[in-house]
Amino acid sequence: MDCAQLYDTLNRAKPARRKAENGAMLDYAVSQLMLGARSEARAEGRRHIDAYLNKMAVSKAEKWDAKGLGYFMTEDARDWFAYCRSLARDRGIALKP
Repeated sequence: MDCAQLYDTLNRAKPARRKAENGAMLDYAVSQLMLGARSEARAEGRRHIDAYLNKMAVSKAEKWDAKGLGYFMTEDARDWFAYCRSLARDRGIALKP
């Protein structure tokens, strides 16, 4: 869920980006990561998966939003994106169409 919201926060940071190819790719990555989160929640035996994912998405979005736009230029952000790419590879999640 962190990864999906990280990608979404990056996309929301520049609203004009959503209309461009990069924005569409980020939206695709978010949707694929959310599908992965749904599968994980199901595997964990979570009940009310939609409510759980919605609550987590809001919480994680607030976490990333609080870091501010400058965060995306930090080494920590680069580490998070590397982690998310690695997680996606490990779980068979395609981040690009």
